[in-house]
Amino acid sequence: MIPTWFQGTFRKVQVRPIKGFGLYRGGGTIEVHPPGLRILGQHVYSGGIRALLFLGLFPFITMIGAYLIVEFALLKTEVVQIPWPSIRRFAADPRKGEIAIEFSGPAWTSPVVFRTPEWAALHQALHESIPAADASPGQQKSRPLLIVGAVLVSLIVIGMIWASVAAGPNG
Repeated sequence: MIPTWFQGTFRKVQVRPIKGFGLYRGGGTIEVHPPGLRILGQHVYSGGIRALLFLGLFPFITMIGAYLIVEFALLKTEVVQIPWPSIRRFAADPRKGEIAIEFSGPAWTSPVVFRTPEWAALHQALHESIPAADASPGQQKSRPLLIVGAVLVSLIVIGMIWASVAAGPNG
C-alpha cells in the first residue's frame, strides 16, 4: 500500500448508516498508511467536557445578555421636572458634545448625560441659571464593571477547565 493523504473539511453531519455526527470540525487531513489511518484535525471535546463548558459559560452569557437588555432595551418613558435648587452640579465634555446633570430626587433618575450638537447653548443656559453648580470640564466615565467582571470570571473558568483538560487524566 502506498501512503496517500487527502485534504478536506470536517463537518458535523450524519452519513447513514453510520449513527452519530462527525466530531471533527474545519479543515484537516486524512492519511492512509499501511498500519492504518491518521487523522489530523480539530476534534470537539468529549460530551462531559462540552457539557461542563456549556454549563459553566451559560450563566455568564445569560448574565451579560440580561445586563444588556436591562440597561439598553427595557427602558421606560418618563418626564421629570427638576427645580433649579435641586440641581447639584453639571459638567460639559466639549470633545463629545455632552452635558452631565446631577440632581436630587429619585436615585434611578440622576445623573443625566445628554449628547446634543447644541451642548454649548445648553451649558450656557445652565451656567446662567445656577453658576455655582458648574463643575466643568467634565470627562465621560462609564461603568462597565459588571461586563468586565463577567468576562474575567468566564476567562478564569475557561482557563481552569482548559488546564484540567490539558493535564489529562493523569494530571
